Amino acid sequence: MRGHWILRLLVGGTLLAIVLFQIEWRDVFAATHPINGHLITGAFLVFGTQALFEGWRFKRLYQPYGLSSLQAVKLFFTSLFFSNFLPGSLGADLFQVQHLNRLTPGVTRPITYVVLLRLSGLVINLSLAILTGILLFQNTQSAFEFTMDTERLVRLFLLAGSVVFIGLIIGYILLRRTMDPKQARHWFHERQREVFDAISALTFPQILVIVVAGILIVGARAVALAIVTQAFGQEVPWTGALLVVSVTTLVAMVPISIGGLGVREASMATMLSLFGLSLSDASAIAVVILLFVWTLSATGGILWIRSRTPTEPR
Repeated sequence: MRGHWILRLLVGGTLLAIVLFQIEWRDVFAATHPINGHLITGAFLVFGTQALFEGWRFKRLYQPYGLSSLQAVKLFFTSLFFSNFLPGSLGADLFQVQHLNRLTPGVTRPITYVVLLRLSGLVINLSLAILTGILLFQNTQSAFEFTMDTERLVRLFLLAGSVVFIGLIIGYILLRRTMDPKQARHWFHERQREVFDAISALTFPQILVIVVAGILIVGARAVALAIVTQAFGQEVPWTGALLVVSVTTLVAMVPISIGGLGVREASMATMLSLFGLSLSDASAIAVVILLFVWTLSATGGILWIRSRTPTEPR
């Protein structure tokens, strides 16, 4: 298991190192004055609004657990910390399941809700990527060149899909080997009933909030990305920012690194370069977004440490 974590760390670290080596650091520091710090600050504030949207989504989805708005926002920050700073790309999901299980014993319902969030994020980002891709393809004057450049991304998606498919097959085989067939069938039937009960308990307003909040989260990230590009003296259309964020999020879901480290930055730099940015500027912008993510994640780590520190009686 430890070797698996080390492998993910090596993969993410290697990809991140490749991105960092693409940056012309001398040019970046020489152009410090033209880079608009106020826009960078504004972009970070916009990027941070996703905490409010995630808190809103958590509160509505986890309504049976009685989370307040503040508790839901804290859950987002802490989950983000476990997703980005600890081995395993599913750290956020595991923490949420463990946290909800402490509030009300039982893991099937929280696992169902976490999987539902994952699937909704997958559908939302994939839909936005397809929609914005169509709009860009229709509006761009160099559609053929754009299509040729995206061949690398298509190959990456095919490779990522193959890795995920192979992983699912291996997981299924290991599960079958570790459980007796009759016991496995009984276990699956019991879990199936619990999953059905958890999904049936969801109301239409809850589902609507999940979808709307998910779209707002992607929108906040896209606006932040567009502002950062403006801070570097570059410009990306709003459809382009949505496409970059959606595709980058989808690529980061592939479990080959810790929290999408390196994979996210490499894909973002590649996508931004398709819109005319130099690879150096695109890589620098990807690193700035990474710093945004790490700052929010560090906030979650602080909240988690404080929650585990016993308070002294006065």
